Amino acid sequence: MNNAIRIVFFAALVSLSLTQAAAQSSTQPSRIQDVTIHVKIVQPSGRPAPQGLMVELRNQTGMEVTRIMTDSRGMVDFANLTPAPYIVALHQLGYEERQSRIDMTYSPSMTVYIDAVSTAKADNSGMLPPGGPGDTISANLPASEEGRKALDLGNAALFERKDAAASLEYFKKLNKSDPDYSNGWVLTGTALSNLNKNDEAEKAFRKALQKAPESYPANFGLGMVLNQLGRFEDALKPLQKSLQLKADSVEALYEISRSDLALNRWQDAEPHTIKAIALAPNFAPAHISMGNIYLRKRDAPSALKEFQTYLSLDPNGPFAPQTREIANKIKAALKIN
Repeated sequence: MNNAIRIVFFAALVSLSLTQAAAQSSTQPSRIQDVTIHVKIVQPSGRPAPQGLMVELRNQTGMEVTRIMTDSRGMVDFANLTPAPYIVALHQLGYEERQSRIDMTYSPSMTVYIDAVSTAKADNSGMLPPGGPGDTISANLPASEEGRKALDLGNAALFERKDAAASLEYFKKLNKSDPDYSNGWVLTGTALSNLNKNDEAEKAFRKALQKAPESYPANFGLGMVLNQLGRFEDALKPLQKSLQLKADSVEALYEISRSDLALNRWQDAEPHTIKAIALAPNFAPAHISMGNIYLRKRDAPSALKEFQTYLSLDPNGPFAPQTREIANKIKAALKIN
């Protein structure tokens, strides 16, 4: 194969921007700019679910876009979303996972009700606190009222207003009031990574791991920023750990493939990339990894197909200009119009 086709193409994306890119639809109705999904989690008795239950927003392929915990009314709002189909899911230890599929392509807002059904058996129901998992503050929420307020304000700034710099001020307050709350350090690392302050983000994720070594977001976050810092060998350990904790994490599979490709181990990267695409065919960055693998295998036509798939999924994405240039070079080498 012509050397002009031989490409090594890597880039750094934070978890949030990756999931958002995969969630967006390429055909959006022009009359709707953004949409809001209101979620109400209710107990079988009809009462609102307890505070602190995890609700995930996923795109139509099942990949997570973002997650928010229920407030004191058992409610969650997902705002400023791209018009598209979504899945809303209650995903909380101690409760059955419940999902609701909704199409927000033409609706500016919708309210979704989801039942919270405990998985605790009658003879050991006392293992859960009376208010549900939300009462185990140390696991899901900061212990202090000050910390909980800072968490809410920081989440709103980071995930709703997309203002990472502003969110850091709240997360600093959270870490000061509740230094043992690992998610505070994870959120700090996420915000710093959004600001390309990856050296500082690494420290925050390592702090989170000191508090919670079995935390998926802490392990994944650390591996991701190590990739962004070009420390690919170091990144593999936390990324592999994150995959052990969440075997269907498309983001972890993708980041591992990035590490392996950078280390010239395309044979190791291939099965992770294939699995990522199988789990989420519309996860655009994985097709870039697959294209690079085909180039290493000297299969230019298949590489071109993967790069074109990326461009069809995310034509205005962060990798689009480079990918388009690579695709054009391959077309020229293969004499394709």
